[in-house]
Amino acid sequence: MSQSDLADAVGLSQPHLAKIELGKVVPHESTVVRLREAIEQRGVEFTNGNNPGVRLKGEQTLSST
Repeated sequence: MSQSDLADAVGLSQPHLAKIELGKVVPHESTVVRLREAIEQRGVEFTNGNNPGVRLKGEQTLSST
């Protein structure tokens, strides 16, 4: 998924999403929720616990470090 595709999916401009990713803008909680939902709808699962990170549904966890 491109940055532009993700921005379109949640109703943001691509430059604004880029600023969020670079840490130049702190997003509203509602924006974070929309981003997470859009990513999850595309088959990505956010993990927690002893091995935080992300994985494609049905695959092993990819570490965030």
